[in-house]
Amino acid sequence: GGTTRNDVVEKDVAYSPAKIALIFILIALFSSLMWYLLARTILTKIVDRALTRSIRPVLLGFITFFAAPVIIIILAVSVLGTFVGLASFFAYMLLLFITVMSMAAVVGVLALRQYKKQAVPAVTPLALLLGVALLALALVVPVVGPILLFGLFLVTMGAVADLLLRP
Repeated sequence: GGTTRNDVVEKDVAYSPAKIALIFILIALFSSLMWYLLARTILTKIVDRALTRSIRPVLLGFITFFAAPVIIIILAVSVLGTFVGLASFFAYMLLLFITVMSMAAVVGVLALRQYKKQAVPAVTPLALLLGVALLALALVVPVVGPILLFGLFLVTMGAVADLLLRP
């Protein structure tokens, strides 16, 4: 009549940095290749806007990244702007996803331009592979990598916002 305790044996799942990096590489590669296959011209336009020698993508990215959440929160708190705030929130999330998917193309084309010392006309699968590899490499670098990735994120977000504002 005694009770015994039987604990369920659970598999110890430990995520090593190598597994996390591999998952990131696969997600970035798949999403950028799908973006390339589905909307090559839009991706090329985003890359062209991001790699222009102008401060405009950086400023638009900075303003969009920091000002849009404040505006969305102000709209969501007010009674009349709740639905507009909710729609703006989902549009901002879509902008974030498009920016992350486009980062590999921007880095890859920039690296190919620096390597070949001439303008690369369009986004290629080689540029996407190189961009994903460079993004994964930037994740491994301790201090400089995240700063470079955030700067690249702001430039790419500015290019996407610029393409939305001035098609």
